[in-house]
Amino acid sequence: MQTKLAEALINRGVLPAGTEVTARHNAMGLGSVNNVMVTSEFSIIKVAVRSDGEVVWTLANLRDGAHTKVLSEAILDIDGMDPVRFASVYDITADGGKAVVGARRGRKPKNRNPEG
Repeated sequence: MQTKLAEALINRGVLPAGTEVTARHNAMGLGSVNNVMVTSEFSIIKVAVRSDGEVVWTLANLRDGAHTKVLSEAILDIDGMDPVRFASVYDITADGGKAVVGARRGRKPKNRNPEG
């Protein structure tokens, strides 16, 4: 996920604690091999923006509860949806801007008064 999109979601307040995310993170492999990239399911503990503009996510693994910190580029899914699709629900574009909402579609009400 892009940093600007993560900042827009944080500012909108749509990432409360407990939201489930899928992220890539470093883990220890077999034979004590370090820096093996794996994908896991996490629960958000907190999301913070550092002074240099990077978004740091503090996450708890759903399997064993281990805490880890990742940057916004490591987030793959939010609540089972691609981050861009998740943001579109809240009228946020992929670059973190506000989406232009068009006319709503659907059935128009019938004119119940045939005289006017």
